Amino acid sequence: MKNIVANRQADTVKPTYMSLANDDVFKNVFGEQKELMIVLLNTIIKFENPITDLEFLPQESASVGKNGKKSVCDVRCKLSSGEHVIIEVQVNYEACFNERVVYEACMDIALQLKKSGKKHDEVYRLDPVYVISIVHFPRKHDKSAADKKDDIVWEYDINNPETGEKLGNIMHFFFVELGNFKKELHELGTFEEKVYFCLKSIGTLDSKPEDFTETFFEKLFSVTNIESLTQDQMKKYIRAMNSEEKRIRQIAGALEQGIEKGMKQGMEKGLEQGMKKGLEKGMEKGLEKGLEKGRELERTTIATNLLHLGISAKDIAAATSLSVDEIQTIASNLTDR
Repeated sequence: MKNIVANRQADTVKPTYMSLANDDVFKNVFGEQKELMIVLLNTIIKFENPITDLEFLPQESASVGKNGKKSVCDVRCKLSSGEHVIIEVQVNYEACFNERVVYEACMDIALQLKKSGKKHDEVYRLDPVYVISIVHFPRKHDKSAADKKDDIVWEYDINNPETGEKLGNIMHFFFVELGNFKKELHELGTFEEKVYFCLKSIGTLDSKPEDFTETFFEKLFSVTNIESLTQDQMKKYIRAMNSEEKRIRQIAGALEQGIEKGMKQGMEKGLEQGMKKGLEKGMEKGLEKGLEKGRELERTTIATNLLHLGISAKDIAAATSLSVDEIQTIASNLTDR
C-alpha cells in the first residue's frame, strides 16, 4: 500500500500529514474549519435534521462560583438549532474519564443557568448539551454490552433502565472508540469509515488516497498537510508528537513492569500458599496415618491379652473389629515365641 508511510519510526521518514490524535492539531483543524466540523458532527451524532450551521465558542469556560474549577475542552460550539457541543480527544487511558465528561456537560448547564437572565418559570429551559469523546484507548464495558463491544460509536442518555424512557433532552454523551476501528485502507467502503480512518490514521499516510474524492477529504488533507505549517509550527508539532510518543512508551513500559512485578508476586505468593497447603495436607495425612496405626496397634494388643485369657478367636473378632484370620495370625505369632 503506497499510501502508508513505511517504517514510521525511522528518523529519516518525514510525515506528510499531521496526526488528528494530537490535541493542538485537532483544535486547529476542527475548531477553526466550520465546514469540516459540521460534517464530522453529522457523521457521529446522526441528527434527524442534519446540522447546517454552527458557531465556535471559547474552549475554556468561565468558572461557576468564586473558587470554581474551569472547564477546558478541545472544541466547543453551538449549533444553529441551539444545541451545545463539546468535543474531547483522548489518546491515553485516564482514570475517571467518564466522570470528567459528565462534569463537562454539567459545567455547560450550570453556565447556561448563570447567564440565562430568564424569569423563574423559564430559567430551566436549557439548551441540550452533547459531549463527544474521541478516544484512542479501549474503554471498559460491563457484561450487558458484551454483544456490542466492537461498536465504534457509543451513545448514552439519562433514561429509565427498564423502559428506556428518556429524562428530558438535556445531556447526551457520545464516545467514538477508534481502538475498535480496525479496517485497513483497502477495506474502506463508506464515507463514515473513511472519516474514522482519518481520525485514527491520517498521520500514517504519505498521500491522499485516490478514492477519497469528497469535498470533506479534499479540505481535510489540505489543512493537515505538514507543508502548510510555518517552520515554528512544524517544530512545535514535532515536539508535541515526540512528547506524546515518549509518554506512550512510558505508559507501556510502566504497564509491562507492572505485569512483570504482578506475575512475580503472584508466583511467589502461589508458591508460598502451595507449600503451606502441601505442608498442611502432609500433616493431615500423616496424622490420619499415625492415628490409624495407633488404633491398629491398640486392637492387636487387646486381641493378644484376650488370647492369653483363653477367649475364642470368634469372640475376640467381635470385640476388636479384627478378622478371625488376623486373630489367628496373632495367636500363631504367640505360639512361635
